Amino acid sequence: MAGIWFTTIPTILIIIINATLYGFTYYRIIREAKRIQNSMTKEAATMRASHKAARTMMMFVAAFFIQWWAMSLFGVWALIEAPPYSLLMCVVTFSNIGGILNGSMYLIIRRRRNQETRDHTYGKSVTVQTKDA
Repeated sequence: MAGIWFTTIPTILIIIINATLYGFTYYRIIREAKRIQNSMTKEAATMRASHKAARTMMMFVAAFFIQWWAMSLFGVWALIEAPPYSLLMCVVTFSNIGGILNGSMYLIIRRRRNQETRDHTYGKSVTVQTKDA
């Protein structure tokens, strides 16, 4: 019974709170992006940055769910009956892949940043006009 209070309930609460807070944050970003879209000022760059931040945050939330879904399911199942051994193996496997998920996210973020730097350096996003033309 003590295992429920130290593993199941905190894990389920954290997943619910993360999903709720991410949903509110994503909704706010979308709402602000639509508001900013109507203006043609520097706020457009802010909108792109907000979308980029939302995509990055979504990766971290997805990694959290991938890592901890099995533990939550195991805890709920244990409240009803003894979980199968295969679910226990899923708990062990998924709760230990956090390093792989974090490394993957790091590589994705780094690749995106390098691509943006390369695009800016080679002038993909810069247009130069001269008076001679």
